Amino acid sequence: QQTGGAVRVYPLESTGNYAIACMDGDLVVFSGDVNTIITKLTGDNLYAAAQKEVDTYLDSYSASTQVTEKGISYFNGETGEVVLLDTNLREVARIPAPEGLVGVPVLSANRQMMYYCTDNAIRVLDMGTGISRMLKEITCQDQSVAGLYLNDSVLKCSFYDGYSGWRVLFISTENGQMVWESDDDFSLYGKKDTYYTRMQE
Repeated sequence: QQTGGAVRVYPLESTGNYAIACMDGDLVVFSGDVNTIITKLTGDNLYAAAQKEVDTYLDSYSASTQVTEKGISYFNGETGEVVLLDTNLREVARIPAPEGLVGVPVLSANRQMMYYCTDNAIRVLDMGTGISRMLKEITCQDQSVAGLYLNDSVLKCSFYDGYSGWRVLFISTENGQMVWESDDDFSLYGKKDTYYTRMQE
């Protein structure tokens, strides 16, 4: 369906759609209210090339739900597994959650590193060697990783500070050094060596 040539409208067969994302030149649509149904749309007409119902509800805002050029990954809190799907929505792996996990884990875009919190540290697990190392020591209430930014060079973590409430910490994934700390939740954007963000006044 076209509207004067400026906008094209593509009707969706699925109902209960709640999120859409780009995946290696295609689109994926998330729908459902109990278990999420993922539909891959491709081509000029955005036809449904693949569809999969996963075994949990995927929160599109969760840092552990990622759509990259390699496919889709998500964390199933009920089974305690990180599930990997390829670009055709076929399940390729289930990875047990790291020991001592607090919150949710986050995979790097290349799926080689897994970042996560324990009760006393932010850690990174090398998926190839199985070796976990401490990135930064931290002991706060309800701490969890909350996203990767700038080509996976900056890790976002959220935690509850008993004095000032919820806080956000940005650290380098290379050496664990703090990039920024704030009591406002925000996301980072970058171009070359410059950081940008949007914050409410």
